[in-house]
Amino acid sequence: MSKYTNWIKYLPLGITLIAQPAFGSSTCSFPNPLPPALGSNTIIPFPVPNLSVPCSEAPIYTSPVNSSWTGTWVGTGADLPWRNVGTFNVTGSGTGSGFVGTTTFDFVTNPLPVGTYFNFGDVDNGSATGQEQFILQAFDSSGNLITTNWLSEAFSVRGTSSPTDLPSSGFSSGIYTIDGMNVPGNPLVGFTLASLEEIGTLVIQKNQSNNGFGLRAPTPTENPTDVPETTSLLGLAFIGLMGFIYRRKC
Repeated sequence: MSKYTNWIKYLPLGITLIAQPAFGSSTCSFPNPLPPALGSNTIIPFPVPNLSVPCSEAPIYTSPVNSSWTGTWVGTGADLPWRNVGTFNVTGSGTGSGFVGTTTFDFVTNPLPVGTYFNFGDVDNGSATGQEQFILQAFDSSGNLITTNWLSEAFSVRGTSSPTDLPSSGFSSGIYTIDGMNVPGNPLVGFTLASLEEIGTLVIQKNQSNNGFGLRAPTPTENPTDVPETTSLLGLAFIGLMGFIYRRKC
């Protein structure tokens, strides 16, 4: 076989190099379809199947100034509908661990899309001053309170396999109450719900500093910010293949 045709037998190697994922296989998940609407439950239903951590991106927030700041998914790997939300305004205390009070997210210019992930953490009865609790209200772009069930049941639970480690949920006149009073012990559990309605304004009351909440946007199946361009992979594979062939010839 001549030196000009000998490289053909190494072609599968090049194809294999091109096909390899750059950063390993994904371990996150997407709920499809979205779970049923969340109602009033003594314990939030444990998801079956229980999906792994959802593929998602947090917004980029500016530093708070006088209890006011902004957020955006522009410049992140979030799917297009969330990047199209543009810049939204946030006022209040903050929803992460360490904060207590009321926080308002204003999406009136471009509403928060259906399918936004609502991440909750450590909602139980472990605080010294009482149970941990969230109260949530959502309004449409016209400022009307959304009175239909606008959150889904949990589709991903982390940190436990016991259904009794999830808090209760209450829903009345458009207001959700997520309450950890009946959770035994002090488990460290995270769980994710999804929004079922477009939201213009979101108001969240948080009564303890230990628990936490965060909005997340789904990422597309192929995320251009996480995966190098195919042409780059092709170039790297071709260079590697040619170097391998050159060494074989020498």
